Amino acid sequence: MKLFLRDHLPLISLNLIQLLILLAVIWLDGYKRLTILLYILLLGIVFLAVYLIVRYVQNRTLYLLLSKAETVTNLDDTIRLEAHSPSAKQTERLLKKQYELFTERVHHYESQQKQHLLFMNQWVHQMKTPLSVANLLTKGHPQPLFADLQEQLDRMEKGLDMVLYMSRLESFELDFFLEKIDVLELLNEVLRDHRRLFIRNEIYPSVEAEQGLVIISDRKWLSFILSQILTNAVKYSAGQSEITICLFRKDNAYVLEVEDYGVGIPPQDIPRVFDPHFTGENGRVFRESTGMGLYIAKEVCRRLNHSIEVESIQDQGTTVRMSFVIPHDDLTSM
Repeated sequence: MKLFLRDHLPLISLNLIQLLILLAVIWLDGYKRLTILLYILLLGIVFLAVYLIVRYVQNRTLYLLLSKAETVTNLDDTIRLEAHSPSAKQTERLLKKQYELFTERVHHYESQQKQHLLFMNQWVHQMKTPLSVANLLTKGHPQPLFADLQEQLDRMEKGLDMVLYMSRLESFELDFFLEKIDVLELLNEVLRDHRRLFIRNEIYPSVEAEQGLVIISDRKWLSFILSQILTNAVKYSAGQSEITICLFRKDNAYVLEVEDYGVGIPPQDIPRVFDPHFTGENGRVFRESTGMGLYIAKEVCRRLNHSIEVESIQDQGTTVRMSFVIPHDDLTSM
């Protein structure tokens, strides 16, 4: 209603000015009967009010929609006008046409994105085949040349996995399977998969863990997150020979902490470590940083109802902490 009155304020003002001018002309012409003049003024106001009421009824849905423009959350609401006046009907046609063009363009971009993701997934899988063959060819050769080649192959494999998991993140709801997982068992599997990384960098993980901590999660995605955390811990250890991994229960959650004693993270970078593509000061020193590992880890944790946080002191080290909700069966058995 307020928007309607503001929109018609020039018309109301002009109409009242016309009435006053008309009454002034009649008065100056010598007609001095005040009751008749007031009656003319009243008739003019009544006709104006009737016109405004009819106009408001015809365009009520349009003005209600325009008045709620900043709070509209459903795109379909913008095309439900039930218009009656010519201008409102034309506005309705315009909005519907814009809606059709928008949905058509969205479908076009969605189709392009699906094709792109399909191509990326196929490409990654095609690259993994020759990569597996190259790994087999270098296996069992202790010479430095083959060791260096194996290191580069490991880096390529990590990069391909990053691309693959990033593409799968868009369809996460179709690509996860919840099951009971022994966290320590899964952690040991990931540590074994990264043994070459630890040996090559002369870093020895120290594990302090409670036995039998079982959570509900997705094994594949959780393995990826642990892999990213451990890879970062090794990468930023800066010549230190140890990282500490602790697994324990705290209150109503199981907690996994991975602590390194390396370069740490500058205080101004800590709030942004989970932002996509953010590498910070360390990313300028360690050129291989992509800024996507922790972002994917954060997104996956959010969707799996886990939590992840980072604490760090520059030049002293970094602690990445994951928390898991204790399954209901374990809670009731305690």
